[in-house]
Amino acid sequence: MGIKTSILKRRVMNKGLILLLILFIACQGNTYYHSYQPVSNAGWKRNDTLFYHLPSITKGEYNLQIGIRHLEAYPYKDIWLEVCHNLQDSAIFQKDTLHLYLADSLGDWQGKGIGGLLQYTEDAPLKVKIKEGHSNASIHITHLMSDSLLRSIYDVGIQVNHIR
Repeated sequence: MGIKTSILKRRVMNKGLILLLILFIACQGNTYYHSYQPVSNAGWKRNDTLFYHLPSITKGEYNLQIGIRHLEAYPYKDIWLEVCHNLQDSAIFQKDTLHLYLADSLGDWQGKGIGGLLQYTEDAPLKVKIKEGHSNASIHITHLMSDSLLRSIYDVGIQVNHIR
């Protein structure tokens, strides 16, 4: 009886490890770039730009996710961002304005986290088709909130995913 139990436990553990490996590979398959930039402990000034320099980007279609890590003390339910990128042409920057709702209409935070630090991630309505690869791709993010110094934002991240 002890041997059968040991064999059964090993089979269950092996299946669990295989499942975790499959999930890890599936989640990593289309991520081209993923990075977070910290915001100053004193706060995020309106003219402080966060820079993300991407490695050589290849031909294909991409989408963008924006991640905000913030403290529960963040005084607003939303955040306005300006996202500039030169993904399609290294010489031309395009600007997009994003409005992210970090809390719902009742004030409940949408992000997940522990210890008062929450992470909220949202797909940006930005799909980019790259016809030819280039090596000077970058993304710049600034906040567009009315406060010149935005407090309780910990860091801001992007994830560029290859769609096809």
